[in-house]
Amino acid sequence: MTLPGQASLADVSIVRIDAVDADSLQAVRALVAEAELPLAGIEDASAIFGAYERGELAGTVAIEEHGEGEESANLLRSLAVRPDARDRGVGRQLVRHVLESTNSDRPLALLTESATTYFERLGFVAVPREALPPSLNSSVELSEVCPSTAQAMIFDSSVLGARG
Repeated sequence: MTLPGQASLADVSIVRIDAVDADSLQAVRALVAEAELPLAGIEDASAIFGAYERGELAGTVAIEEHGEGEESANLLRSLAVRPDARDRGVGRQLVRHVLESTNSDRPLALLTESATTYFERLGFVAVPREALPPSLNSSVELSEVCPSTAQAMIFDSSVLGARG
């Protein structure tokens, strides 16, 4: 059974997800720009992952790590999927990869101007921006790029039962 808003199994792309190397960074930047997402600070991300479909970049996501110890937090940013690869689970696979490859003791947050419902289906909950971990204030996304109207969200593992 396919849940509302989810692709059926026949429509899901099988992709390979890998860390993006320096040679692929220009393609990542182009995809993020095409999705009209901010490019500022993307090179400072702790990791950038690419979803590859038949050897071509189908989607990307970046993760920023901020703070240390109990004050640390992660910021998911720049989730972008090529238009012809949308609605086939590529973005969901990228988010799942981030969840599986980041420290589950750290809060995982994001800002979005247009995808609140999408991220809610992936286990994120909307919160006031002031509720984000203070360590994220050093992010270019929070401090300079995203407008104050962008919705802050934090991953809540209880929504899906477990992280990853």
